[in-house]
Amino acid sequence: MSRSRCFVAAIAAGVFVISAIVPWPVARAADEPKPVRSLTTLVSWCGSYSAIKAGRCVRVTTPEEWAALWAEHCGDKVERDSYNEVVVPQVDFRQCTIVAIFHGETVNTRSEQLVAVDEFEGEVRVRYEDRSYQTASAFPKETKLKPGETIDEAVKRSLNEGPKPGDPEWGGGNRTTPYGIFVLPHSDKPVVIERAQMTKQGLQGWEEQARLGEAR
Repeated sequence: MSRSRCFVAAIAAGVFVISAIVPWPVARAADEPKPVRSLTTLVSWCGSYSAIKAGRCVRVTTPEEWAALWAEHCGDKVERDSYNEVVVPQVDFRQCTIVAIFHGETVNTRSEQLVAVDEFEGEVRVRYEDRSYQTASAFPKETKLKPGETIDEAVKRSLNEGPKPGDPEWGGGNRTTPYGIFVLPHSDKPVVIERAQMTKQGLQGWEEQARLGEAR
């Protein structure tokens, strides 16, 4: 299925989609192998609130897997047609594959944004970043980093152990379950998913989040 047909099929399913995201430049390490090709996102869904509340990365290669994942992601808000069947965006898996990234519960993150997708001899590498933002205070008032703890780990700890939004001790951050679902050109190769490690100084590197096997 061509890029235009894939996009039209998703529109016809009655959902809002965002077409290919233009990535920011990514510097390559001197010893990094050269990719066979860079892949362009055909269609994507990105947002702040998925019904999937536990973080995970998923590769979808069949209509059955896609229907189940879409229903789980939409939760109670999933659209049903007049026959009471779930409306699922149509994807031709002979020509496309789907990579979905669910962050799980966090704060002040709008979505997961694709940075680059490169195909190498033995794998496809997907790199993404969190589209996060700051509020007056994103964490409960008494949250402090523990020795060796990252900011993301502190967020998860505060969400699991600390006060909840609306409690007097809550600092005012927006609780979210951000996600990114990306339709890519088909490849049978394993998929490696890496997340940008960002600080105030900018990009510090990439952390592997998942390694998904060959398409069946």
